[in-house]
Amino acid sequence: MKLKVLSWNIWQGNKLDLIIEFLKNAKADIIALQEVIEKDDTNTAAIIAEALGYKLVYYPAIQENTFGVPQGNAILSKYPIIESKPHLLSDISLYVNTPESEPRIAVETTIRVNGVSIKVFSVHLAYSHAFGPSRMRDLQIDNLLKLLPHSRTILMGDFNSYPDSKSLEKVSDVMKNTDTKLTEPTWTIYPFDYGEFRETELRHRLDYIYVSKDVHVENFRVEQSRGSDHLPISAIAHVK
Repeated sequence: MKLKVLSWNIWQGNKLDLIIEFLKNAKADIIALQEVIEKDDTNTAAIIAEALGYKLVYYPAIQENTFGVPQGNAILSKYPIIESKPHLLSDISLYVNTPESEPRIAVETTIRVNGVSIKVFSVHLAYSHAFGPSRMRDLQIDNLLKLLPHSRTILMGDFNSYPDSKSLEKVSDVMKNTDTKLTEPTWTIYPFDYGEFRETELRHRLDYIYVSKDVHVENFRVEQSRGSDHLPISAIAHVK
């Protein structure tokens, strides 16, 4: 079967109308979202899923992060989601009120497509100053790799890591990167200024789609939208 999968850090839904407009036109079968926040007794992923008519699972990673709102990851699907659960990648006991130490999760789903079950994960790993090496992110990667099945699996998200990082080398040992070139940046569309790190140009690659080695992939794309500070990414996955 052929599936279009898409991943996007939606920047807390600051430009929700643009996000929904893009995703309606993208027509992805499965969507992984990061930086989903809770607001007004709902969450931004639920608003998006309702607008698209998709099934949804969402789990918060932390109730009050440095932005003061609950935030987590979500997966949207055209197909039935038959099981879902969150996996804590770094514990709340390590949290010291910094972005890097925030608890992070992997959202795992089992999605049934034409009688075949596939595993799909949405992750958002620790931010470190200027995306430098991070022991917290290394811990999260190690815990993530313990969870991943070796077949019919798709892993998507904002890894806050450069393509040549040791963290991603570990992932590439067990999973296949859908982008074989890794030359296109995904961040930032809008100026960023935090903790003496300022960026005004689109020149950093932080977002990735991985698949288990039995899944054939084609047509990886860095998509174009101004709905977030990150660009969306997509690929076509062929799952047997």
